[in-house]
Amino acid sequence: MQSGHDVTWRWVRGHAGNPKNEYADHLAVRAATDRITSQAAEPSAFDTWLEGRRAKGHFVDYDPDSEFTTLAGGPEP
Repeated sequence: MQSGHDVTWRWVRGHAGNPKNEYADHLAVRAATDRITSQAAEPSAFDTWLEGRRAKGHFVDYDPDSEFTTLAGGPEP
C-alpha cells in the first residue's frame, strides 16, 4: 500500500531537558503507574509542577512565555 507521501524517519532525542516534555512524561508515567484516566480535558498544573522543580534547582532559567514570543514571530530568546 502506497500513501503517496515521501517519508524520511529521523530519530529525535526525547525530553532533552525541555520542561514541557518533562512534564508530559511526568503525567504519562503517573497515569500509567496509578492507572489514572480522565473523562475530559483537565486544567494544566504545569505552573505548579514547574515551581516544584525550580525549588529543587531545575529549570531555573526557563521562561515559558518566551516560547510564545518565538511562535508569534518575535525575537529569539
